[in-house]
Amino acid sequence: MIRRIGPTQPRKLRLVALSALSALSALSAILFFAAGAATADIGDLDLQANVFTTGQQGDPTVVIRPDNRIVVGWRSDNQDGSFGGIYLRAFDEDGAAQTGEILANVTTNGDQKRPYIALDGTGNLVAIWQFEAFGNNFGRVFDKDLIPTTDEFIISQMVPVKALERTPTLAVFEDGDFIVAWGGTSTEVQRMNADGTKLGKSIFPNLDNNFDTLEAVGGSAFVNDDKDFLVVGHAGGVDSGDVDAVYLRPFDWDGNALATGKRISVEDERDESLPYITANASGHFLIVWQSRRPDNDFDVIGRLFTSFDDPVGEPFVANHLPRDGNTRPVAKLFDDGQFIVIWAGIREGGHSDEDDIYLRRFDKNGNPTTGDIIVNHFQNGRQDSPAVSANEDGQFAVVWLSTGDQDGDESGIFFQFDNIATLPPGDDDLTDDDDDDDTEDEDDDEDDDTDDVDDDAPSIPPGEDDEDDPETITSSDGLSQDEDDDFCCG
Repeated sequence: MIRRIGPTQPRKLRLVALSALSALSALSAILFFAAGAATADIGDLDLQANVFTTGQQGDPTVVIRPDNRIVVGWRSDNQDGSFGGIYLRAFDEDGAAQTGEILANVTTNGDQKRPYIALDGTGNLVAIWQFEAFGNNFGRVFDKDLIPTTDEFIISQMVPVKALERTPTLAVFEDGDFIVAWGGTSTEVQRMNADGTKLGKSIFPNLDNNFDTLEAVGGSAFVNDDKDFLVVGHAGGVDSGDVDAVYLRPFDWDGNALATGKRISVEDERDESLPYITANASGHFLIVWQSRRPDNDFDVIGRLFTSFDDPVGEPFVANHLPRDGNTRPVAKLFDDGQFIVIWAGIREGGHSDEDDIYLRRFDKNGNPTTGDIIVNHFQNGRQDSPAVSANEDGQFAVVWLSTGDQDGDESGIFFQFDNIATLPPGDDDLTDDDDDDDTEDEDDDEDDDTDDVDDDAPSIPPGEDDEDDPETITSSDGLSQDEDDDFCCG
C-alpha cells in the first residue's frame, strides 16, 4: 500500500544524502531560494540565463559545484545553424554569468536534444545528449572551465532492429569514468572511460529485453570503491497487471547483475512511471516517481532505502495537496538526512496547460517541514519538468521548463539558488488536509509503529523489508511522455 504523509506525523527514519541530477524538458528556469521565504514569493525574480532568445530553449539540466558555482545546460532551437543544439553556461555563486553560451555538440546537422550533465571528483563535466535524426547518444567531456578535453564521441548507435534510443541519463564516478543509460526497445547501460571511450559492450538490465524504459542511474555508483551502480526504471508486466511499476536492479562495474530486478512500487491500480534516484555517501538512497491515481490525476510517490535489500517502510505520497497533474518529480537527499522533493503540478485554479513547480522539504526523520511551496515567480503559461542539483554544503539549484513569453519569445532559461538550511521551517497548511484528498489521516501517535491505517493513510512507518525474493523485471510499453512535445520530458 502507499502511505500518505501526515502533516505532523513523526517518523523513525535515518536518512543521509547525495546529489542527483536530471536533464528534463523545454524552456528552463533555475531558481535559487532566498532565506526565510515560506510562500510562493521565494527569492528574487527569476534570473535569465540564456542570451539567444529566438524560438525555444529547453531540456534543462544543471550541476552545482562544491564552490557553489553552477553550470546550466539546455537545448536551443536553430542557434547552431540547424535544429536543436546543446549549450552550456557557467554562473558564479551570486548568479553572475562567467561564460557565454558554449556549444557542446560538434555535429550540428539534425536535432540534438535531451542533454544531461554531471561532475566527476575533480570538477570535470561530462555532457551527454541524444541525436534525434539517428537515435544515437553522443557525449563530450569538459574541464572545470568548460574547455572541452575530448572530441564529441558516440555512446550508442542505432541498428535496424532497435527502436529510437531515448532519454539518456548519466552517473559519473569520482575518477571520471561514467555510466550512460537509455531506453528503447530495451533498457541499455554503457560503461565509459573518463576519456569518452567505451568499456566493453552495453549491458541489458533485463536479459529478455522487456525492461523498456530507464529514467535514472546512480546510488552506490557514487559511493562504492568497487563502482557498483543501481539502475531504476518503470515497466509493465505480469506482477503489476495492466499498469506500469517501478523496478530497481544493482550491477557491478564489470556489468554483472548483483541481484534480480526488484519491484519497489506496490500499487496494482496505478501507473507508476518516471522514477528518479538520489543517494548519499553511506549508500542510502531515495527514489521518487509519478503515480497516476484511479481518477487519472497524479501523486508524487517516494520510497527510502538503506540498501538494495532494505527499504525503509512503505512508499509515501510526497505532495501535500492532491492537485491535478503532480508529475515529473526529482529529489535531493542531503548529507544531514534532510531531503527535498520537487515536481510540476497544475496551478491552483488553472487550466491543464498552466503548471507551477512545487517543492516540499522533509527532515531527517521523514517529517515534512513545509507544505507544497511554489518555486517559480513567473506564472503565465506552463512551468514544467524540473531538475535539481546540490553540493555537500547544502547549496542547491532547481531547473524547470517555462513558457508564456518569459524571455520575450517562446521560452528561456532562468535561475536562482540557496541553501537547504535557509528554507523555512514550515507553513500553516501543514495542519490542514485538503477535502478532496482521497486518503484519511493516520493517528499521530509517534510511539505506535503499527497503527491500523487506511491504504493511503499518512505515515512512513519504519516498516519491514520487501518480499524475501525480489521480483523479476518485466516488460514496458515505453517512456511516458507527451509525444507531440519534444520539450516535455527530458
